[in-house]
Amino acid sequence: METVKQYKFYAFISYSRKNSAAAAFLQKGLERFKVPVQKVEEKFLPPDSKYIRPVFRDKRDLEVSEKKFTEDIEHAILESRYLVVLCSPESSASEWVNREIEYFLKTHDNDSNLIIPVVLKGNPGHNNETECLPPALRNEGFTGRNLPTMIADDNEPEKDGWENGLIQLISYMLHVKRESIKASIDAERIRFYRRSAAVAVFVVLVFAALTAWAMRAEKQAQKNEQRAIAGEKKAQENAVEAQKQADIARKNEQRAIAGEKKAQENANEAKRQADIARKNEAKAKKQTEIAKGSLYFLRNMFDSGLSREFGPHKVTLLGAINDKIPAIYDIGNWQLRASVALTVGSILNDMRMDKKALRLLKESVRLYEKYAPGTEELAESYYNIGNTYDAQGMYKESLENHRKALNIRKKILPRDHSDIAKSYDRIGAGYYRLGAYKEALENIEKAWLIKRLHCSAEAPEMTFTYNSFGLIYSSLKDYREALYYFEKALDMEIRFYPENKRTVATIYYNIASVYEAKKNYEEAAANYKMALDRRRQILPKNHPDLAKCYYKIGGMYYCREKYETAHRYFKQAYEIARKFYGEKHTNTKQFFKMLQDVEQKLKNSTK
Repeated sequence: METVKQYKFYAFISYSRKNSAAAAFLQKGLERFKVPVQKVEEKFLPPDSKYIRPVFRDKRDLEVSEKKFTEDIEHAILESRYLVVLCSPESSASEWVNREIEYFLKTHDNDSNLIIPVVLKGNPGHNNETECLPPALRNEGFTGRNLPTMIADDNEPEKDGWENGLIQLISYMLHVKRESIKASIDAERIRFYRRSAAVAVFVVLVFAALTAWAMRAEKQAQKNEQRAIAGEKKAQENAVEAQKQADIARKNEQRAIAGEKKAQENANEAKRQADIARKNEAKAKKQTEIAKGSLYFLRNMFDSGLSREFGPHKVTLLGAINDKIPAIYDIGNWQLRASVALTVGSILNDMRMDKKALRLLKESVRLYEKYAPGTEELAESYYNIGNTYDAQGMYKESLENHRKALNIRKKILPRDHSDIAKSYDRIGAGYYRLGAYKEALENIEKAWLIKRLHCSAEAPEMTFTYNSFGLIYSSLKDYREALYYFEKALDMEIRFYPENKRTVATIYYNIASVYEAKKNYEEAAANYKMALDRRRQILPKNHPDLAKCYYKIGGMYYCREKYETAHRYFKQAYEIARKFYGEKHTNTKQFFKMLQDVEQKLKNSTK
């Protein structure tokens, strides 16, 4: 069996100081690349088999004149498996870079295959001012190679050229096809985006939930404290009145009996008021304890979820929540258990962890139905269960729970309360998804009327309602009304929430679908492109929502018989679907069928 020498460094990067940024990019890209171990022969694996590391890059000023190598540079070259030379006219003229190449060949049996020139700029083998190869590399062994290059193509940003050069370099080192290397990089980038988005959404939701809960508990405690103070004040006033009546009784013998009776009544009322005050105070303390208990439980949950290393294991916030869920069902105090179940269930619902969210929310409903029926907390539990069923596509169950929430809220809240408007909004959305457009419109209108009591028709709170009107009128084929409401929603969303590109993209997509239904394919294509532009700013390159936009735009050009343009968009949609869903997915097959159709149209047009 061939013995492979073990090196301390997988690669040594030799470069000119003027090319430091590109050298740093290569080092970072190599050391962050996750090696597809199953595709790499064992003899080509780096010391750290999971990543291409360590990679040596001398960060000193490499342009200074030195008579001999320093010991650390000699040692680093000796202990490096590959020598990566970042080639440019600057490095071509660098005496230091050339010495590093010569020393590497001397210490590695003159094996030129272990030297990888990467062209940053200039031309190899031209021997003029554009020459990028150092003198030690200007021979047929290197000028005849297909060298990795970091030079971007025309109309391509510099970053794309650098990334292509990195992919070619990794492919040469690991002896793996470039397509496999690019697929690994794209897959890792998608996982990073998903993790970042999930963490960002989760952090926002956690702080929002904690803030809302703390504010609610504090507000309730303040109300109860004010009631207790008022009760005590009333009791004192009644005691004064009782004393006054007693004085009158002593002064007026004829009315003594009546005065004593009145005094006794007042004393009893004072005692009753004092009892009420004490009960209110006890209730306030109890609610404060529940709030503190909930915050303490959640704080412990989140503290244990801060990303920390414990040997080979890593504890994450999401993992901490999963670990703490069983403890919720063991909480002895029913109020605390119901409160924590409702809060955590709502957070998990927003994170689309539907099954765990549903179980916790059902536990809060069970407890509130048993111990506190007809309360705001029970209504909120039903409301969140409705949202969870909606996310699962179980629209009938969602509608049933939103109705229960509305019935409770109508009994305990003022008719114009914003929570009642929210319930009407959700019930309207439920009817819309079930195809009951008349009922959907009635409920959305009720929500709109309540909101109008509190804000103007141009307030940002109205955006959701206008978009809902647009969807319903579009389904009813009243396209003029649909466009009116969609454009109103779009204008308000851009004015009030310019950074919310996801919602703006959705409204553009809805507008495009109306124009498509009206067979105005030019306007439809223009709006689908606007939706695509927003989504490309926030989504990974292979996201399925981008594929849908590409497919829709291609369809609009197909309907206008502009087959070459249609073919370009259909091809982009198919490539994303193939990578994301796989060849056998329904969407992939549909996109491929349209791609074949338009290719046949193009062939027929050339005959």
